[in-house]
Amino acid sequence: MQSWTIGAVIGLCLLGAAPALAQTPAADLQAAFAGCDSPMKHRLTNDQRLGVCNTAIASKAYQGKDLATLYLDRWIVLNAKHEPAAAEADLETALATWPDIATDAASISVAYMQRKKYDLAKTGLDAAAKAQPGNARVHYALAQWHLHQGEYDLAALDNDKAVSAEPNNTDTLQQQATLHALRGDTGGAIAIIDNLVAQYPANAIFLNYSCYLRGTLGRDIDKALADCNAALKIAPQNPDILDSRGLVYLRLSRWADAIADYNEAIRRDDHPSPTSFYGRGLAEQQSGNRVSATADFSAALALSPGIDKKFGTVAMLAE
Repeated sequence: MQSWTIGAVIGLCLLGAAPALAQTPAADLQAAFAGCDSPMKHRLTNDQRLGVCNTAIASKAYQGKDLATLYLDRWIVLNAKHEPAAAEADLETALATWPDIATDAASISVAYMQRKKYDLAKTGLDAAAKAQPGNARVHYALAQWHLHQGEYDLAALDNDKAVSAEPNNTDTLQQQATLHALRGDTGGAIAIIDNLVAQYPANAIFLNYSCYLRGTLGRDIDKALADCNAALKIAPQNPDILDSRGLVYLRLSRWADAIADYNEAIRRDDHPSPTSFYGRGLAEQQSGNRVSATADFSAALALSPGIDKKFGTVAMLAE
């Protein structure tokens, strides 16, 4: 099975980790310039990190991918210092020096999206796509960017490019299902995810998505519940799956079961989903517990303004 975990590991570069491991000709140089790659490890400020990046690049000790990595590191620093012209110049130099670093640039851009820094993300993705027009991961990330902007047709175009470049990548196929649903083709969305479940029956992610998709659409609820239960056998107490099953229990008017799943999802998640709070609020409201319901609605709206308009609709798939 081919897939990506985009933005999770590489995205840590925004917090100080490197987009790629730079290897220097000598250990002493690596130690001296490591702060450019790992500022958090060395407790460096942005100004200090910029200094070591400048020194590392000027030393001429790096070339190829290592040099491109340093320019990409400095791009991040200059973005943090709000110096867009210098930052974009470093991004372009990194991509010109080593075009394959477009994949790292895409991952960093996804991390920017996760922090709602959409302008920085788009700059990175546009440059990466120009450097490597056929890079599937770049187009997958561009599709995510358009999806966040509500531009579903443009998202579908980029995601189709990603699928064409890597037809067996399960991340792009799952995103394709999402885009089918968002564009009104719910049958096509279910067909794609059912095919993924058939190919990978022990994959909790696909089982969960099948459950959540059907729960969101209010369709095939018995199948949705069965898939959530199967996913929880593979990944017991996973908060995302519990959140999905909570939604299914809402559809079935099983208020106590919904509250129990949402309680557990919130307890087990370091950053609970606003859908867990809102879903629990609905179940509490139906159970007559208005005080708790109001508190949960407020918590959900604080995390995701407008969730009261989107919850339980296909628009939630864009979150």
